[in-house]
Amino acid sequence: EKFAEMKPHIEFVVEQFFVPWGIEREKIRVIPGAVDVQKFAAKARPHPLLAAKGKKWIVSAKPLHKTNAAGISYVIKAMARVAKKHPDWKYAIVGGGQGRPMLEALVKKLGLQKNVFFFGEMPNEQIPAVYSAAEIVVHSFAFKATTSIALMESMAGGKAIVATASGEVRPTVAGTALL
Repeated sequence: EKFAEMKPHIEFVVEQFFVPWGIEREKIRVIPGAVDVQKFAAKARPHPLLAAKGKKWIVSAKPLHKTNAAGISYVIKAMARVAKKHPDWKYAIVGGGQGRPMLEALVKKLGLQKNVFFFGEMPNEQIPAVYSAAEIVVHSFAFKATTSIALMESMAGGKAIVATASGEVRPTVAGTALL
């Protein structure tokens, strides 16, 4: 039954990505993304690296490849406004990848070294503790987002979510996030 409800979303991915990439339709087998809700719903202790720097965390946890880094750059720019009004709020970027140097340069250019922190890659089993340290989890997409495992994980963690209304984000959050 759940799979039937997801069919329109699955077709979106097939039509927007796989078919235009030249993958023959009869060779496509879709396995829907899923999250171990119990792992994220459990009351994990806040991650010690974040807890050591205080409270009032906004968090993004995802690989920093080109498109994710572009989305995160929007959050960093927004943090310039947040930091002026609420200097005690901090933004944690968890993940590594080719986009990190560009993001670090942006933080430096905007003078946000006291408000934006890079924690690098972390093992998947530590991500529930990262979300536990957060007040807000942000998902800013610079592309037409498909099913986002990171978005589903943060939803399972029960945190306030702010996300870009792009692609499959709206049906995924189904009214549970600020878009």
